[in-house]
Amino acid sequence: MSVLGYPFVFECASCENEIVIDRKTVRDTFRFTEPDLDSVDTVNAVLYQRGWIRTDHLIFCLDCVEDND
Repeated sequence: MSVLGYPFVFECASCENEIVIDRKTVRDTFRFTEPDLDSVDTVNAVLYQRGWIRTDHLIFCLDCVEDND
């Protein structure tokens, strides 16, 4: 039984874009390995793989991260 409550919906702090991370998204991202569905680090890795940046309290989408470069 999974401890984490999927799906997760994250909203960009700058533009309100959303990303949804569900179990299928995690499995697709880590299709060559067995992901730990109970780890917050796994969710953070999916955000990173999708180009999203997470700070201590904020999350930014790929578009806003590229605009700040």
